[in-house]
Amino acid sequence: MSKDKTNSAILIVLVAGIIFASIRIIAHLYKAQKFLNQLSIMDSLPICFSINFPTNRIHVFQNDTICWAFSAGVFLPKIYLSTGLIQLMTVEEIQAILKHEEYHCRQFDPLRNLIINFLSDSMFFLPACRRLQRNFQVSSEKAADQFAICCGSSPLELSEALIKLFRVRNQVQKFIFVSFSQGNLVDRIETLINNDTEIESNNSTD
Repeated sequence: MSKDKTNSAILIVLVAGIIFASIRIIAHLYKAQKFLNQLSIMDSLPICFSINFPTNRIHVFQNDTICWAFSAGVFLPKIYLSTGLIQLMTVEEIQAILKHEEYHCRQFDPLRNLIINFLSDSMFFLPACRRLQRNFQVSSEKAADQFAICCGSSPLELSEALIKLFRVRNQVQKFIFVSFSQGNLVDRIETLINNDTEIESNNSTD
């Protein structure tokens, strides 16, 4: 009898977790779409934008006070950049950020982020799920940084862009979006600096 009660209790917790996670996901999706609909999207892109990615999936929105770059969209991810970020960055840094966000879109990271958050919320009683959430965020950001470097951006440009955003610290973080400044910034900058050192040493050897 006690075993049946234990199984019933576990089932109730699982069902409650799934219901809670579903409600939270729906609420976040609604808020995210409402936020995106309220953005003042510019009609044309700055001429400095040069990226192997559909231009109709790159949006610059009018906001000079917030410096923000992120990817959003579950099945057709798009890149969003604020005018404040464009004003803050150099052309090379903007290109690096675009390549970084391109990786997130190509890997469908907003969707993967959504799934991992759902699992983490529905199985809130398992610490491993929270660790999975953190590890995904760290690994996906580092992978996007590496993709930008492979596409021609220098580690120094990415590091400088991260440092600028770290100093500004005025971004609105929403879990449904995959933001350029997510993850442990210090860890990412250290990794980029190490990459830059390796590139320089390889060049000097050649």
